[in-house]
Amino acid sequence: MAGEAVVFETNIDSYTTAFGVGSSELKASIILPTRGHYWEIEQFYVVADDTFSAQNTNYGAFLLKDSSGNTIGTVTNGPSSGGLDIDAAGTGVDTSMTAAYKFIDCRSSVDEIYVQVSDVGAGVVYTGLKFLVMARPYRQ
Repeated sequence: MAGEAVVFETNIDSYTTAFGVGSSELKASIILPTRGHYWEIEQFYVVADDTFSAQNTNYGAFLLKDSSGNTIGTVTNGPSSGGLDIDAAGTGVDTSMTAAYKFIDCRSSVDEIYVQVSDVGAGVVYTGLKFLVMARPYRQ
């Protein structure tokens, strides 16, 4: 039986200086609580205080991963032809989660998902980044 969807959020407002280094990576965790059920990840949003239009050479790739490192969803700010804008309106969203990894088992313990941020090219100095994950609980 499915429950109501819940939105989990993590902020990295102060993380701006290290971005722009091509090899830098950041991981931001979201803890899913134990409630005796599975969580189905439905949507993954990346929002920012300012608007960062998709571009070809320097941008960020935001990967939502499970605790084993499997990619659940992806929001990429480039290249221009297929990248997503990152802004306060929430246009940077992935709604097509990887079927094999979108269910997180929290029947007996908490579990963690995380966002891994990688720079492409020189990257971009994003300000006011927030990651939001919409998940729905399911009892077995």
